[in-house]
Amino acid sequence: MGEALVVADGKKLIIGSENMGDPYYKTLPTQPPIQQFSGRNVMIDGIKAKEAWEYFKTTWESNEVGSPVQHLELTPNDLSEQARLLAKAQTEANLFPLPKQPQASYEIADSDIDFVTSQSARGRGIHLRTKQIQMIVNAHNMIMIETPYLSLDEEIINLLADKVKKNVEVIVYTNSAKSNNHPIGNPIYESMAKRLRKLGIKVYHWAGVETMHGKTIRVDDEVMISSSNMNPRSTHQDSESGLVFRSKKITQAVTNDIYTKRYRPTDRTSCFRNYWNIFLRTMLVPVSRQF
Repeated sequence: MGEALVVADGKKLIIGSENMGDPYYKTLPTQPPIQQFSGRNVMIDGIKAKEAWEYFKTTWESNEVGSPVQHLELTPNDLSEQARLLAKAQTEANLFPLPKQPQASYEIADSDIDFVTSQSARGRGIHLRTKQIQMIVNAHNMIMIETPYLSLDEEIINLLADKVKKNVEVIVYTNSAKSNNHPIGNPIYESMAKRLRKLGIKVYHWAGVETMHGKTIRVDDEVMISSSNMNPRSTHQDSESGLVFRSKKITQAVTNDIYTKRYRPTDRTSCFRNYWNIFLRTMLVPVSRQF
């Protein structure tokens, strides 16, 4: 299960790349320090939020969901400890409030929003993979892909290469060897970046200290924000979900956000040295960093 979504009363939906944990919120200090993440999410209300709620219920009420082997009975001491931890969390939340960031809201017709999921066979939503392929095939001017772990499958690579030949600008944004939280995979990711560059695809690396975790596809005036990494695992193994917007305002807002992120052109000379150093440091030297 790779999905990350929250539905409230079937009326509001938050969906995208963020898991519910301290490294993703980046508001509370952790001991020891945990690698932080920078992702992309969207909140909507309306019919598509209700559609996501129906999908959520259908999924978690299915026969594929099992009960725990053991049922936990909370003792009075457990309840007391739970109350203590909640009070502590509230105190920390007051000491470290959420950063005040400017927010923009947009009025979009429900017909211009698609709920997409890799489990569309459950009767809710459009198939995510099918929509990804459709967006790329229909591209006329620009394709922008933001993915943390650069391991595109052959079908996507061939489609992108074909678009480059048709003068469609294709840009991929991904983690650098330094920011990636899976350093063992860096040789694979760098090999993919090199292959894409040879095909005429621009590849940019994340230059921030945290791990880039956004999962976004922008094609002309459509944009998909989801939990899908666009790699073979997301395509063939994990369950993923997201939203697709057909709106110039939304695509421009997402594009502006990507442009203001700390990306830089891929380093053709020092990437091997970077991931080799990280590999040695990770495998041979005990570290406190958690992955």
